[in-house]
Amino acid sequence: MVPRLSVSQISTLNSTFADDIRTYRAAGFDGIGVWELKLPAVGSDAERLELLAESGLESAGAVTLNAAKSLAVTARLSVTRKLPNQRRK
Repeated sequence: MVPRLSVSQISTLNSTFADDIRTYRAAGFDGIGVWELKLPAVGSDAERLELLAESGLESAGAVTLNAAKSLAVTARLSVTRKLPNQRRK
């Protein structure tokens, strides 16, 4: 059995949704982890779904804008928070 592979759009943050779909398919991935923040502001959901369907990629998951904001806040907190065993100077 050959494992199926997908890639998250956050790994190509500066590319467009359409570019990601073309690039991931060309690279041989089977699926895409869609991030709402990468969906174009123009166009309809139907157009985006059609582009995805035509690519042959499967949706491996989706991250909403609210979830993305929560992840960013969590990441910032983990970087700025001192561990209990670290002493302040």
